[in-house]
Amino acid sequence: MKVSDLDYPIRKEQIAIQSVSPRDCARLLVLNREKKDWSECVFKDLTRHLRDGDGLVLNDSGVLPVRLELFQPPAKKREVLVLGKTEEGGYRVLAKKLGAGQVWNGPGGLEMKVAEKRAEGEWFVHFSLKDMDSYLDRFGIMPLPPYILSRRNELKRDLYENSDRTAYQTVYAESQGSVAAPTAGLHFTRELLTEIQQKGVEIFKVRLHLGWGSFKPIRSGRIEDHRMAREYYEMDPAVWKRMQQLKKNGGRLIAAGTSSVRVLETMTAQSAPKFSGWTDIFIHPGYCFRLVDGLVTNFHWPRSTPLFLTAAFAGGALLLEAYRWAQEHGFRFYSYGDAMLIV
Repeated sequence: MKVSDLDYPIRKEQIAIQSVSPRDCARLLVLNREKKDWSECVFKDLTRHLRDGDGLVLNDSGVLPVRLELFQPPAKKREVLVLGKTEEGGYRVLAKKLGAGQVWNGPGGLEMKVAEKRAEGEWFVHFSLKDMDSYLDRFGIMPLPPYILSRRNELKRDLYENSDRTAYQTVYAESQGSVAAPTAGLHFTRELLTEIQQKGVEIFKVRLHLGWGSFKPIRSGRIEDHRMAREYYEMDPAVWKRMQQLKKNGGRLIAAGTSSVRVLETMTAQSAPKFSGWTDIFIHPGYCFRLVDGLVTNFHWPRSTPLFLTAAFAGGALLLEAYRWAQEHGFRFYSYGDAMLIV
């Protein structure tokens, strides 16, 4: 399959640069893949489309404020995204225009020494402080996608608003470890989750720490040539057991976000379930879903792996038709945008 088969045009004003408030007042496009039609409602009406006996699967990974603004005297500045610690004791960062041997400074006395380039845009570095988690919590900035920052800059808005620390985090995040938000989950409020449970829907939590690989643009011409970077996942064995029982009882599993789907489908692909480990599963059209019956997701960027997973679930032609309709009717796209429910 050609990567270009799922390309679509988008105008910059259709890209959301802020979340709506309250979160669950975003618009929701409900797509029925069997009837090949859709309808519109508000996200807080999601409960109407769930049934007693269903299960809702949430990725409870939290986003770390991993973006740092560094400098070199007298006036050089660079932004880096701290991707994580390496086995050698250093760190991987994503940045432009670094060089081996360079030293960059940050607030609070931080020093970053660049060791070498590792991959496209990725560098191996050493930081002068040992407790980088605490440092990032104090000085780091939420890693908003470039398409949000470019629109804010164009509209002369504050690039990094204080509200992003809350808005770019799900209300149910429990373990920080992601460098990007599981964006479908941004629409849920605690009140909505309570309402969903009261309807008889069981809520399951899984964990996939999202890395740069989930959102790295696909460079190859053929989708089959793309390789996902591995990401760490976890699931409680008791949760897995309850999911299996729910399916035996005829319930549906509705995954909130493509990251939740990837955890579930990773588990089903194993001969014996491994409840923690690394996954590089890449789901694209032609994939046969084994466990997932419904998907809550956002409107995704062209040539992104979440778009191809969504197309695998909905059908590529139907998905693009729904995307065109959503654009014509003013839906907001991408991380802070509106949502879809595919059943």
